[in-house]
Amino acid sequence: MLIDTPVAEGWVVAVARAVLRTVAARIAVVAIVHSRPRRSLAAAAHRVVDSADRLLRCRNEPLLTRVDVIAALAATECLEFRVVTHDDGWTIGTPALERLRRCAVDVWLCCTNVPPRRPLSNLASRRVLGLEIGDVPAASRWAGVAEIGLKSPVTSTTVIDYSLAEHGCLHRGTGATIASSGALNRLAALRRGISGLARAVADAAAGAANSVPSAAAAPPVARWSRPTLGGIVMASRRVLHGTAANRARALRWREQWQIAYQFGAEDAPLDLERLRYLVPPPDRYWADPFVLEHEDRHFVLFEEARYDEERGRIMGLEVHENAEPGPANVVLERPYHMSYPFLFRHDGALFMVPETAANGSIEVYRCEAPPWQWRPHAVLLDNVRAFDVTLWQTPERWWMFASLGAPGTDGNDELHLYSSVSPFGPWRPHRRNPVVADARRARSAGPLYRRGGGLFRPSQDCTPVYGRCVVINRVDVIDDQEYRETPVARVDPGWRADVRRVHTLGRGGRLHVLDCSVQRSRW
Repeated sequence: MLIDTPVAEGWVVAVARAVLRTVAARIAVVAIVHSRPRRSLAAAAHRVVDSADRLLRCRNEPLLTRVDVIAALAATECLEFRVVTHDDGWTIGTPALERLRRCAVDVWLCCTNVPPRRPLSNLASRRVLGLEIGDVPAASRWAGVAEIGLKSPVTSTTVIDYSLAEHGCLHRGTGATIASSGALNRLAALRRGISGLARAVADAAAGAANSVPSAAAAPPVARWSRPTLGGIVMASRRVLHGTAANRARALRWREQWQIAYQFGAEDAPLDLERLRYLVPPPDRYWADPFVLEHEDRHFVLFEEARYDEERGRIMGLEVHENAEPGPANVVLERPYHMSYPFLFRHDGALFMVPETAANGSIEVYRCEAPPWQWRPHAVLLDNVRAFDVTLWQTPERWWMFASLGAPGTDGNDELHLYSSVSPFGPWRPHRRNPVVADARRARSAGPLYRRGGGLFRPSQDCTPVYGRCVVINRVDVIDDQEYRETPVARVDPGWRADVRRVHTLGRGGRLHVLDCSVQRSRW
């Protein structure tokens, strides 16, 4: 590992431990890079602002708390050397370079405040992997702040191979910018990057070639790669304005998820002007609707959660084309949160895969008497935080789409793909996981469907807020070696003045359903 000081932020140790959990490896050498960072008034001002931000929003956060890296990792060898800092990174003198070349390592993990000058290709063909947030090294306290000042809805986290002059991006994930805090935005990006850097080391151990995966998203354009007084002012202004506006809005309004439905031809597009609405009581919300057809009757299964509990359960009701809907009834409830009641049929039986990420599992329930009676049937995966699990069957196998949340993340950023010959497993992870690493279209938004010979996957755009709109992706390739999709359409909110978000889209025969977040007055 290459670090600036023996006492560094806790995420440096977390990266090393994530690597050790992923591959058979050990930390052989910790090298302390002594540089002379350029001092400026802007850097000093940002340090004050960042310290206050951490105190208010990230106090006692382990990834940002400073720890003794050498003691925590018990490295076999510790080196110290000086480098020369330039505008585009640091360089190593010949004596120090020779010492590094003699180290018995396969990969260097670079966690320095300033990156090495690329290409750092003279370390006896060793790969030098690092993490950047936007275009700023993850170790810099400025990382994640420029995106707030520039009002970028997304913040990218990139795993870089500094030993290459070009095409050094090994993985790039894109998450929603947390505009209320630069420290929180950097922290979220670090959490995404830890698992990405561990996967990059695993690829290096397996001899995988350097390449940008199909999941990579283009990084946002940044004007400030280092602190500037203008950037600090713009970011601080946005933080203060956004926090005040959100609190004022919360005092006057509450957003409530409602369900809308429409009967029509199976292949007909949604007519948003003809939707009928299922409005829950004011103390709760209804979301994640799925269609269940049984004996020419149409039912909608959905999540219900009270605001004072925030623990969802699965509800259901019957809808009619020419009559009022029936009453809502409890379908499935557990001591933990349940939502997104995905439905599928297999061997003549009906099954449900509700979201049970709060229980650390992917569970399957079998229907005994449609639509109200269900019993536990199987656990597809255990010890996993999987959100909005969606299955799809092809002639050769079953595919499972799941948004997996790394520790401390919201599960909106990465889509993982699994395959099996049976919907009940065993499930094998796709070699390209995560197949999508972009909060603008990763998380599922309802069942896949075919139209006009094509396969389409609805997904959520979770920038700048969770579930802002539905993105329709055409699945171009899905097999053991590759997964590719192309966004082709969107379902945006705004067809009514009070509709602010939409995040699930489904259909079953002639019944089309969606949910939408409506702004309702608290008074």
